[in-house]
Amino acid sequence: MALVSFVASAIFIYKDFNQLRKTIELATVFSSNFHLGLTQGYFDLSANENPVLHIWSLAVEEQYYLIFPLLLIFPYKKLRNIKALLYITLLLFFILTLTSFVPLNFYKNALYQPNIYYLSTLRFPELLIGSILAIYNKLTNQQSNKSVSNIIAISSSILLFSCLFLIHKNMNFIPGITLLLPCLLSALIIYSTTQQNIIKACLSSKSFVFIGKISYSLYLYHWIFIAFTYYITGEQTLNNAQILGIIVLTVIFSIVSYYIIEQPIRKSKLTFKKAFFYLYLTPSILLIGYNIYAKGKLKNEKEHIGQDISNVDLEIDIPAKILTIGDSHAGHLDYFLKYVGKQEGWKSDILNLGPECQVMVNEVSQVIPECQSLWDKIAKYDVIFISEFYDLRMVGQPVPRFEAQSYIVPNFQQRFKSMVKKLSESKPVYVFANNSSITRPPIRGYLLENMVLKNIYSLFIEWAILTQVIKLFVI
Repeated sequence: MALVSFVASAIFIYKDFNQLRKTIELATVFSSNFHLGLTQGYFDLSANENPVLHIWSLAVEEQYYLIFPLLLIFPYKKLRNIKALLYITLLLFFILTLTSFVPLNFYKNALYQPNIYYLSTLRFPELLIGSILAIYNKLTNQQSNKSVSNIIAISSSILLFSCLFLIHKNMNFIPGITLLLPCLLSALIIYSTTQQNIIKACLSSKSFVFIGKISYSLYLYHWIFIAFTYYITGEQTLNNAQILGIIVLTVIFSIVSYYIIEQPIRKSKLTFKKAFFYLYLTPSILLIGYNIYAKGKLKNEKEHIGQDISNVDLEIDIPAKILTIGDSHAGHLDYFLKYVGKQEGWKSDILNLGPECQVMVNEVSQVIPECQSLWDKIAKYDVIFISEFYDLRMVGQPVPRFEAQSYIVPNFQQRFKSMVKKLSESKPVYVFANNSSITRPPIRGYLLENMVLKNIYSLFIEWAILTQVIKLFVI
């Protein structure tokens, strides 16, 4: 978290850092998954560029570790029976699994979670499988037959490997029952290790054991480097050199983290109170404090760039005879049209047609009743400019993170041509081409190219100071 905060404060624009800051701060209280479920919209930091996106799963885990014992402790104290504990756990598992079938609109409208991917209740069954296995092993305390163990281990491993290729994001019930399959297969592999078999021998080898030791760090670091690479380059895919660099950095940082951080903490003899204070509370306060400081610093240093552009006086005191219609692409032309209009002595208004009226005529070239008021407003102008995200309407570029289908307009090309033809019967109509696409926002590109080196120098100074402060606390 500290690494992400320091690097992000050097290379992120203010808006992106502020969104990242909120995710990190909520991660300290194990609730970042709910925040992520409410973000990642059209204008939010994209999933590929969010270096702390993966910590949603850690939030879900911590919620599980806090809630699940509380649900079991009272029944177990009363019954004092492990079998009853197994039945209660199975009941919770089936109840939560049934939430997979709850309509999506319920989560959106009742729980205000437009993206259910991060939702805890849909993820708890995956963790409950491990709890059920642990209780079952405690209850039965018996080993499986060696031949049966081999069959279970090998078949489960093959099927688990197959899941990498068979399960994809567009399948139904993700999250939900679909993702329970790899969890069940993993549980079967663990269960089979009660007897010696080929899979146990493989997983017990020194190389696999070492990978297991650094696996937590591998998980934490890999996405950080992937996301920062996407953010800096602005590309949609990574090339081989970038992938190799990410792998090398991830392995190096994971090994260093294991020996410098994980091992000393694991071997320390801190009491719970001291561990809570030194390893959780103090780092959380320092992290939140730094992010608040960096937020103010970024606002002062970077946010003015966009404000300087918007503060330029381009107004002209004449009636607008031109109307520019469309979606956000029309709005994108606002300052350009104001600038050119001021130079040439004309003025254009901007009219966003809204999602229902991007094409205001139907298949038979009649104005849609819901769009009649907009059509009447357009009739008052002498010239019409049109600018829209045409590809998106035709399933060309589904830019929004979610619900891209909602932006598609049926028979867009035919209806758009009809609308232009109908408008041009009484006035000149000019259709702008799609706005040019670039790999990253202009302000981000400017900042990365002109300010990063200076910020990286400051970053090293701040990191050195914070490292010394942490050492003082730990020692």
